[in-house]
Amino acid sequence: MNSLKEAEQKVVRDHLTQYHGEELYWIGYVKWTTKDPTKGKQKFSKKILAVGKYRLFTVSKQLTSLAVRKDFHIFDIRKINGSDEQVCFSFIFSIFSSNLNEIISSTMQLDMTRVDGGKISVRIDEKKGDKNALREIVKGIRLGHSYVTANTRYNEDGLISLSLDRTLLVDVPPPSNVIAGGLLDAYISQANQRKNPFVSTAFIDWVEEVENTGTPIFDLRTCPGLDTKSDAYLGINTILSSLTHNSKFRVLILKDLQIKAKLVLSNILRYNKMITKIVITNNSGAEVDWEDFGDSIQSNADNSFMHWDFSSTKIGGRGLLSIVKGIQHLNHALKSLNLSNCKLGDKSLTNLFHGFSAAYGVSLPLEELNLSGNSFGDLSTAALGTFLDKVKDFWRLRVLSLSDAGSMNWTGLLPSLKHSIALESLDLSHNKLDKEHFMLRAIFETCEVLHTLNLSSCHLSEAALMSIFSAVLPKKGPKKINLDISNNSVSNPIVFNKAFIECKFPLHQLNLAGLHLKGKGLTAVLNSLSISCRNIAQLDISRNLSSSSEASEFGASLATYSLNNPQLRRLSVKGGSSNRQALWTLFLNLGNNSTLQELDIENNSLGDRIFIKLVESLKTNTGLKVIKLDGNNISMTGYQALYLILNNKTNKTLQHIPFPAKDFAEASSGLSKMRAHRLRELLSNISYLLRVNRNGVEVIEEEEASLWEIPVMLEPMAKVPAQLEGAQNEARATLRTINDSIDLEEEHSQGGSFGTLRKPLPETPNAESEREKDELFSGSGSSNTLRKPPLPPKLDESEKGELFANRNLPQSSVSNPEFQKEEKQQRPTLAPTFSTYETSDSNSNSNPNLVVAIWNYTALEPTELDFKSGDVIEVVERSDEGWWKGKLNGRSGWFPGNYTEP
Repeated sequence: MNSLKEAEQKVVRDHLTQYHGEELYWIGYVKWTTKDPTKGKQKFSKKILAVGKYRLFTVSKQLTSLAVRKDFHIFDIRKINGSDEQVCFSFIFSIFSSNLNEIISSTMQLDMTRVDGGKISVRIDEKKGDKNALREIVKGIRLGHSYVTANTRYNEDGLISLSLDRTLLVDVPPPSNVIAGGLLDAYISQANQRKNPFVSTAFIDWVEEVENTGTPIFDLRTCPGLDTKSDAYLGINTILSSLTHNSKFRVLILKDLQIKAKLVLSNILRYNKMITKIVITNNSGAEVDWEDFGDSIQSNADNSFMHWDFSSTKIGGRGLLSIVKGIQHLNHALKSLNLSNCKLGDKSLTNLFHGFSAAYGVSLPLEELNLSGNSFGDLSTAALGTFLDKVKDFWRLRVLSLSDAGSMNWTGLLPSLKHSIALESLDLSHNKLDKEHFMLRAIFETCEVLHTLNLSSCHLSEAALMSIFSAVLPKKGPKKINLDISNNSVSNPIVFNKAFIECKFPLHQLNLAGLHLKGKGLTAVLNSLSISCRNIAQLDISRNLSSSSEASEFGASLATYSLNNPQLRRLSVKGGSSNRQALWTLFLNLGNNSTLQELDIENNSLGDRIFIKLVESLKTNTGLKVIKLDGNNISMTGYQALYLILNNKTNKTLQHIPFPAKDFAEASSGLSKMRAHRLRELLSNISYLLRVNRNGVEVIEEEEASLWEIPVMLEPMAKVPAQLEGAQNEARATLRTINDSIDLEEEHSQGGSFGTLRKPLPETPNAESEREKDELFSGSGSSNTLRKPPLPPKLDESEKGELFANRNLPQSSVSNPEFQKEEKQQRPTLAPTFSTYETSDSNSNSNPNLVVAIWNYTALEPTELDFKSGDVIEVVERSDEGWWKGKLNGRSGWFPGNYTEP
């Protein structure tokens, strides 16, 4: 900056200090213009150009003072070219010179293309400028890109495109001090690019903590600054865009966020190569931009997205089709898909199964599928059943959840499920299955590896449940069975108890909650389980008592069962004050139990007296590690008793108690501010002592465990069996038809009538053309009506002029994006795909039988001709009804003439 005046230097310094982390790399005098060279002669003006870490800008006089005139972020620069003549001059000159400084010609020019299509041209100022200026400018821009992308590559998708003489491409050192795979630098640059210079130091500290832990999981629930009401709000999409080229994180979690914003994932989906699992679920106020999902996946051939969890997220019909498109364009296996509680309708679910069928290589390796909480109907039931029947010998699905599946036709579907050879876990809860128990038993008996079955709230009677318990499992079946039959209708507990006596499979986990077994029924069940099912490790008998008078005998049986069955590790007795007496009896004997590890007694309204009895048993208990006790009206007195035995090391095995939110709120409401503060401090101290008992190890709740599973390696696509290839092609044709109809709806309000195609007439010699015509007919009975050609989208005169300005291009140029008319305008992205196109000269053709396609057309029948916008078609026959026969690239067929123009 020594050659610049002090006033000029001050303007540059002041501008850079507005942006966090910005640094000056190069500054000098240049000649500059933003006029597009293809639209007229360029007029250059002298400027001071500064290249910083994340931006470049010019300084010049504005009226009587110096000011920043043009300011562009590094992300704004998409491509840098050198003028053809100048590049040639440099290349020839370099042959005779070994001095790099002598190679750069003072007449060279850089032409930069911005993301928005604008141009920037820079030349050396011969009087004041540095002869190496262009080389330094290119190096500075490349250095900036290396920081925000954590690499020094270029001419790849999402990276800057360079077409320059080699003398301008000096080596760029790899970025130093890369934190969290480049997340921090990328975020700072994104914040600067979005005109949001505020960068929270709390966020920087959080990123550094994530880096120190070494975790490959990016969980935004712990990220500071995502409260949209705060003046320190960071911007969720700024953070997401920072992951565009991240090289560290493999799991992205967007869960339980309260953000009023539209989540834009397109940059991650288009360019990120590392992320294998995406979790977007249960976010309040946040919506997802699903429209670009499929296109983004398609453009990122090297993506690693194998696990998708979009549960409890609004998707819609068009969003689902975009997800289906993403599935079709994966180049590897999809391992898990969770679309539960997404409010998907019958048609959307049907399209999903079409998508599975259209990409067997992707869907056959699928291991986990959750479609619970959606509105199945006859169409989607039939589509799922058909899919199951076709893939029964090949599908590797291990976990299937169809809980609360709307109007699912179970009579039609369950026979298809029993052939699932790899199925290990099946959730059919919250469906009316009272008449399907024989088929449920058949599934249990035929699925050789099925070990977990959830039939909670399925309106099953004791007779139906007994039928399931009498199932005879395959000899090579699983050694441990997990069965959930909670919240069903048991009117005769004593009769129901016989099911356990006659049970022929090894129960490992059993959920009997909400069966209303009452005291005698529970006592009988516990006695039967002690005899015939001694290997149960997890038992839930919550909400079974109707009055406290039933608790006395049951309590003694429960205490005896927990002592005499050392395999029992987890016991749940939740809900209702009727359990108080039974739990008192259990706590009297708990001190001698060394095998029970987890006890769930939530929502029993125990009070301090009974809770203190539990605390007393913990003095000698050496097995319990986890106790869930919220909803028991425990006050400060009870928690003080618990604190004492933990603080004096009387109990060293208890490790975790989930925070009792209900009890804390209730206890705090009647306390003074000082006492409420002491209660909060007391609970904090208890939490600390429990952490000491587990040696500081973090506790991951059971429902969170799957989120933290990290996929290790990318699985390739499965080989599609020959017998599925025909079904795959049919599904692809179906989806093309659906997408084409939606595109037409978007383009104009009037829709074409496609009618119902009827079978062609029998073939006759020399009647090929007539037979092809007949396949376009539709109707009923003996009357034939020609199917109307579909209406093309409306095209105004200005669009026509633009489209046909180069309509005589030969067929070799139809792939030129400059020539094609895109049916859907694509929005610019922050990290666009950088590619170059070469145009070819057009040759005039006056043949009247040649027409040019205005719109894409997908054939609906084998006798039709499909084409893309810009294709040149030779017409060999025209019908009065609007269908023409033509030839294209060696193919011939019928097509709607109104999709073309001479």
